[in-house]
Formats: sequence, structure tokens, C-alpha cells
Amino acid sequence: MIRVQNQKVSNVTRSQMRREIEQIPLLSNAGPSIKHAASALPDLDPAALTTIARGSSDHAAAYFKYIAELLVGLPVASMGPSVASVF
Repeated sequence: MIRVQNQKVSNVTRSQMRREIEQIPLLSNAGPSIKHAASALPDLDPAALTTIARGSSDHAAAYFKYIAELLVGLPVASMGPSVASVF
């Protein structure tokens, strides 16, 4: 058993969640691409990063924002798709 915010989560639930994540091709094969992009970032020396997403992708972008700001030290702005594209 593991605890998440004082709630018990069974190993069965955790295993099912892991299987669902592994079924997403982008995530299960993205390691080398992410490492390549991260290693190229210092050479590009951006002043900031921008994400454009909606729905659950916007939630993932919010997570990325925290990671980028904490680990890389770059500000991240979130733009709505209707503002950034022809939507």
C-alpha cells in the first residue's frame, strides 16, 4: 500500500495507472526526444517558454510550467488556443 494525501491507494490501482500510461506511445517512447530537447535548451538561450493547450493537455502544460520554472529557471506563459491559432 502507498498513501496519497492520507488516502490508501492499492497496488492494483497503481498498476492499472502504470499500464494506462504505458499505452500512450508518446510518453513511453519520449525519453530520448525529451533529453535531446532539454540538452539543446541552453544553446537556444530563450528568455521564456510558452505553452498552448486546452483540456487535459493544459493540465500537463501546467505541470511542465512548474518543472521548467523550478529546474531550468525560465518563466513559462500559457496561451489559449483561440488566441495563438486560428481556432
